[in-house]
Amino acid sequence: KALRPLRFFGQRRSVRIWNDEKAPKFTKSKPLKVVVWNIQYGAGIRQHFFYDGGRAVSTPKEEVEMTVKEIGEFIKSTQADVVMLQEVDRRARRTAYLDEFKLLSEILASAGLTCRSCASY
Repeated sequence: KALRPLRFFGQRRSVRIWNDEKAPKFTKSKPLKVVVWNIQYGAGIRQHFFYDGGRAVSTPKEEVEMTVKEIGEFIKSTQADVVMLQEVDRRARRTAYLDEFKLLSEILASAGLTCRSCASY
């Protein structure tokens, strides 16, 4: 595990990076495939949230687990070399205190995506 500095509104913060020695190395022999996705904290599409005029402020645990699993499986199917996700909750009330980063890390590790980092905003 290594710490790398991150710029955050003019301040420097440490960001933990998990590197796996077994991870594939990039070569110029093929294009680099990158997936960038705002997963909207894994809330799914079945809730009508307050910011859209609804009443929901949180998502049931089962819904979050199902949505995160579907997100992970979809990302695996893309065969991406690099995945950058936004709004991945870590033990937040709105997502039943689940660690979505950990759940996604476990799912994506089976596809060889084992190097990861997480920064709060």
